[in-house]
Amino acid sequence: MDMNKLKKVELFDADSLEYCGCILVNGTQWEYKDIEDQHMMEITSGMPLKGVLSCLINFNLVYDLIEE
Repeated sequence: MDMNKLKKVELFDADSLEYCGCILVNGTQWEYKDIEDQHMMEITSGMPLKGVLSCLINFNLVYDLIEE
């Protein structure tokens, strides 16, 4: 995976695979969109994206990487 080509990370519930929002990526900057879990956003804000991705399963989320 080339992190420089990454544009979006779609998030899904690990049990139901229901869409739960996404992470929009712009270079080294990223932001959540359509996320309702305030606790997860508080815990992970300011982390590098790779750190966030490794933590997502703790919030019962899996992801799909969308490149350009």
